[in-house]
Amino acid sequence: MKPSFKIIVALCGAAILLGSAAAEETTDHAATVNKLRGQAKPGGKTRGFVPRGSQPAQIHTETRSVLTRGVPQNIQVSGGSKVQVTEVAAAEVGAGEQTYQISYKVDPESNVTRTSILFVKNSTQFANENSRRELETLAKVFEDPALAEYSFVIEGHSSAEGETLHNQQLSQERAAVIVAELVRLGVAQGKLLPVGFGESKARYQATDPESVRSQDRRVEIFRLE
Repeated sequence: MKPSFKIIVALCGAAILLGSAAAEETTDHAATVNKLRGQAKPGGKTRGFVPRGSQPAQIHTETRSVLTRGVPQNIQVSGGSKVQVTEVAAAEVGAGEQTYQISYKVDPESNVTRTSILFVKNSTQFANENSRRELETLAKVFEDPALAEYSFVIEGHSSAEGETLHNQQLSQERAAVIVAELVRLGVAQGKLLPVGFGESKARYQATDPESVRSQDRRVEIFRLE
């Protein structure tokens, strides 16, 4: 019995949709890899043509800094020579507490903001299942051979409401959770540095609606220099 014309059309339509979805996924993967690579090419070279006898173009870097009370262990383990830790004086800290400035250089063009990886308020739990799926997609990106020679900082953020110290600690824990999940999915831990920025880079005010404040419980990623 020959299949009807409608069945053939339906099967062809399904095949086209599957092919389009696969192509879109491949395009998104490649775009994210290129974004994370930023100004660099494979082999550490910068973009653009360099005439013979001239010096290669310098990558423009940006220094990212945050103050923390104490140095989180995962920063000590993962930071290496690319991270500077400096003890600083801070009047608001309690007796016996120490405040440190965590600084590192990044390629600003490599910034990837993952507002699709969100967290529950006052928690390190993912806000939804889409956040977990997005993290699995990100793990595949980090394992791409084009990024094998690079390392990255995973920056955790919080929304503006709440106590500053709590938000700082919470954002550090969120960054650490992302790194732990990526490692579980096969990414080398030595490639990833978790750093929490608390509410310092919140884009919305504490008085703004929850629907927009929830977007600040996010993750940003840069290529370390």
